Amino acid sequence: MAKLPSKLFSSKFRNWLLYLVVSRQNLKSIAGYTLQALRQDGERFQAQLDRLQPLYDGFDTGLTIQAGASAGRGSQTLQADTVFDLIKLFMRRAYRKHFAALEEDNPALFKEFFPAGRSEYSGASRQGMGTTFPRFVATLGERQAEVPDGAALLAAAQPLAEQYARAREAQDARKKQVKSASADLNADETDLLVELFGAYAALLAFYYKTPERVETYFDFSLLPHPPRPDADATPAPAPGPAGA
Repeated sequence: MAKLPSKLFSSKFRNWLLYLVVSRQNLKSIAGYTLQALRQDGERFQAQLDRLQPLYDGFDTGLTIQAGASAGRGSQTLQADTVFDLIKLFMRRAYRKHFAALEEDNPALFKEFFPAGRSEYSGASRQGMGTTFPRFVATLGERQAEVPDGAALLAAAQPLAEQYARAREAQDARKKQVKSASADLNADETDLLVELFGAYAALLAFYYKTPERVETYFDFSLLPHPPRPDADATPAPAPGPAGA
């Protein structure tokens, strides 16, 4: 007899855990509850324990690693932003003290430092400043004798350029670390959900005559549930006969 396609039971043959939006902390709690329940049965479900435990441990470690990487990312971003603000302040002061007169007296030299005008620095993005300010410092190193107090200006500019370069390198390294930790954690989460469903299926197979017993191995109260109709809602009264 040919097998006819049916949508009625199509969702029964897939890992429904993978389709739920569950916080990672809740998933950790659910898996931990199941592991503890399985241990209470001794060796009966040892195979499921052996598969679940290392995945749970790896997932728990991944949560810690990602939390640490994300916390460090905030610190690195703050450091880079602080130096960025200092550079913008430095450039405003440098213009007033060293370049305002040059803009009128020697526009060609001024153009060497401000090819796109002052807005190149005042409106620079954090990424753009990583290019424009080192160029400014390099130009100043070559033309410092032509700029009023150029040597002093260069001595103040170089440490800022170095600080910003280091801060951006640290920030980029932290971003890569967070991205890598997130990718690893996503993979660990999927593996854990697959084996958690495997334990669910194994328990159903074992208790197929009394499937309600499987409920004692899982804390599904942490899973999202569809909203239920309000039990306290009072149905609207049916309209009375016309003319009543």
